[in-house]
Amino acid sequence: MGERHAATTQGFHHTCEQEFFLFLHGRFMVRLPPDYLILKRREQEDARRVYEDHGREQSKVGATTAFEVRTDAALGARRLNERYNRLRQQDAAALEGRRRRLAELLAAEQAEQAAALEALEETPEQRKEKMVARAKELRERREAEKQAFVKEQYERQWRLSCDPLRARDSKLIEKATNEARAYQLGEKLRALELEEAEERAFDKLRRLLREQATHERAEAAKVRDSYAELGAYAAARQSLLSESEAREKAEEA
Repeated sequence: MGERHAATTQGFHHTCEQEFFLFLHGRFMVRLPPDYLILKRREQEDARRVYEDHGREQSKVGATTAFEVRTDAALGARRLNERYNRLRQQDAAALEGRRRRLAELLAAEQAEQAAALEALEETPEQRKEKMVARAKELRERREAEKQAFVKEQYERQWRLSCDPLRARDSKLIEKATNEARAYQLGEKLRALELEEAEERAFDKLRRLLREQATHERAEAAKVRDSYAELGAYAAARQSLLSESEAREKAEEA
């Protein structure tokens, strides 16, 4: 289109110069060199070639500039995409690291809680065994003392049954009888005290077991809450990642 415009402009100037030449020649009868028109035409053609060369050079410069602009834009977009991918990979790696650390902390906490619960379970059982062993020991000792006392009383009664010794040991018989009654009464009292002590001990043991069960339920609830929080966090994070990937795909499309 530029060449057509230049040709049209050249033809217009050529026509104008011819008319101007005829006007001068006819009006003032100016004497011009015979090759005037040829020289003028050559001058116009040279000017046209200079103009066309300049136009082609400008077109080349414009094309080169547009190519450089497109190339820079493509490189910039690629660098931006690479940086975005690096940031996304770093974010995914950081998220995976946080998940792994959280899982390790949760596993360690669960192991610690399991060990604590196991220790709590062992302690009451050991305490119960000790209490049962202690009660058995006390019963066996009381039974041995009782058997020894009865044997001693039988021997004393045998001695007192002899006529020569009856008169002399009448006071001893009365004393032995009183001691036997006192011993029986004391045994009853000690049996009651031991029964009450055992009842109190078993009440305490039952209370400890109830407290342990309550503690175990509370700890189990904490563990369930921890699992629930971890699941909610993972679900929320996965949702965010899915939304981010969806936006990326939409932007790429």
